[in-house]
Amino acid sequence: MAITSTTIKITALHVSPNQSFDEDFDFQRRMNNSANTAEFTHCSNASFEQNVEPNWSSQAAYGKMDSIPFYSNSQRTLSVRITALAGTSGKKQTPESLANAVKRLLQFQYPVYANNNGVNTIFAPPFFKLEHTEPNGATSFAPVEGYITQLKINNGSDTGIKIAKSLEGHLFEAQVDISFVFEILHKKLPGWDQFGGFNGDKFFNFEGKNNPDFASINRPGKPFLDSDGNTDISVAVRNSKNKSEDPVA
Repeated sequence: MAITSTTIKITALHVSPNQSFDEDFDFQRRMNNSANTAEFTHCSNASFEQNVEPNWSSQAAYGKMDSIPFYSNSQRTLSVRITALAGTSGKKQTPESLANAVKRLLQFQYPVYANNNGVNTIFAPPFFKLEHTEPNGATSFAPVEGYITQLKINNGSDTGIKIAKSLEGHLFEAQVDISFVFEILHKKLPGWDQFGGFNGDKFFNFEGKNNPDFASINRPGKPFLDSDGNTDISVAVRNSKNKSEDPVA
């Protein structure tokens, strides 16, 4: 399997970047990683599946053949699958660094506790920031924040992949398969306004730097009105593509 340079970086927002909470802090520092990050710098078979689930409920009404629908919210998740690879030469992620990143990712799933008069209480739950970059700087999605569910880690040696190295009784994997679901928490309320603009985080992989059609109309102004004086979003979208007209004048 060829080594690639797809990088996945997971930052534990609930853990201090300078926190020394176990014996591996010095090792982590030598790897040039913060104490609150798990970084996989050489990944293959990277897959990012975006899922948006609108939540609806319904109520049957007497005499109506269709139930009355009630919209609640739309939840967005990112299903991530990667194969993290390690090597012993060149710029490849070392087996020790890969093992440490996997261990960190597991540790990060637990909260931060505060001790109050001998009683441990949860001080901060495990929240994360997820980032993805390719060698050319491109990315499939903007950095997102949220929490992780359904984390699964499978060592390559379990499927016949040769161990990278053995040191002081420890086995270091050459390949680790990692999958999880990232439950996204939005910083800004996502949704459309009556002026035809979409508000919220920049999370769509096709959005790029700016979407010119929406950039021109995603600003304060008068609602777009149809011939009867009612708000008509289709007029907004249509007029925004005509650069000779000012759709909010």
